[in-house]
Amino acid sequence: MGLDCYCNCHTEQGSIPVPPVDKTVDPINNLKNEELNYQEAYNRNFTTNKNDFKTNQSNKNDYENNNISNNDKYNNIKNTEKNISEFDKNIKLYSIEMTEEEFISKINKKIKEIDSKFGSINQNKKDEYIKNKEKNIIFKSPLFFKETNNIYFGSWDIKTLKKEGWGILLDKVGNKYEGGWDKDIIDGYCRIISINGDYYEGEIANGIIEGNGIFYSDEKKMIYKGEFKNNCFDGDGEQIFQNFEKKIIYQGKFKNGKREGIGKIIFEDGNIYEGEFSNDNFNGEGCFRWTDGREYKGKWNNNKMNGKGIFIWDKNNWYEGEYKDNKREGFGIYQYGDNNYYEGKWLNNLPQGEGKINKDGKTVEGVFRYGKMIRNKNNKKEFNNTGNIINYTFKNESVN
Repeated sequence: MGLDCYCNCHTEQGSIPVPPVDKTVDPINNLKNEELNYQEAYNRNFTTNKNDFKTNQSNKNDYENNNISNNDKYNNIKNTEKNISEFDKNIKLYSIEMTEEEFISKINKKIKEIDSKFGSINQNKKDEYIKNKEKNIIFKSPLFFKETNNIYFGSWDIKTLKKEGWGILLDKVGNKYEGGWDKDIIDGYCRIISINGDYYEGEIANGIIEGNGIFYSDEKKMIYKGEFKNNCFDGDGEQIFQNFEKKIIYQGKFKNGKREGIGKIIFEDGNIYEGEFSNDNFNGEGCFRWTDGREYKGKWNNNKMNGKGIFIWDKNNWYEGEYKDNKREGFGIYQYGDNNYYEGKWLNNLPQGEGKINKDGKTVEGVFRYGKMIRNKNNKKEFNNTGNIINYTFKNESVN
């Protein structure tokens, strides 16, 4: 049960705009005034007195270092102003700015329903990611990109000109991506909702779902909680199928999107399988328990009893031996009632070939066909008191 991936990289062409510098603050003049004030203080304190020279020399060094630092700040501001100017020139060539109301109106109705079903995205994960992305990050109103028909509402890196930090992207078909972004690729933690109702929330690395998360399929009415690798269920997880009152639960190992390894399934009727899985099926050693008390322990292949195993109805009724496709086939022992048993070969759930039967304290060896003894070991037919050939009937079990 693989996981469709909606984590394509969405790189917009053109420069990325940033908000203008607040007009009420003049950082350039502030830096110049700070420099003049420090120069006056330095001139007043400077003296030729030998004892004060070292101190004043230290002050002078501090001033010069501070002056270099201020120059760096000044250059950074000038570079930012230059970048803003370039953004403003180019952004109109590639995108159209939207209002938040317009952005919300573009979200698909189905996606809104799924969003509402699962509530807000994990706020702690969001805050943690934003905190680690504070440097060089600016926030911008929703932008519609003409060439890709994508809409992005979130933060950008002012230097790399890429989506960086936290934001929401609606792709051209309507799928919604909310989460962290790194160099235009969704990363860290995210929520992805497709227009068909599929939903994922959890960890993601460089556009690939990796780590712990939750996946929900609206079509299959299935929810998975656990580990992911390369966009697939992989590792420890819990998978629940639920349609109205019916529910099937699997808990165990996954590999490449399928049940693989040790796991347990609880079926809607209460029956339980616990054991080995491969390619989503019962494969290997496992135990199936029915709610009516029956139990099978043994080998499985593609959801069927295959190989050696033991099937128990109750303490006085059991079969131990070989199976093929849910039927007794090969050698086995079948006990029924007190001290009654058949030991020998089986075919299609019935004694077939050489075997022996103990019934009512009497043991008879012979050849069986379709569950009936046709002759004993001395090549004689076995008759009952009424003159008919003895006919032995056996119980027949199935996992169905």
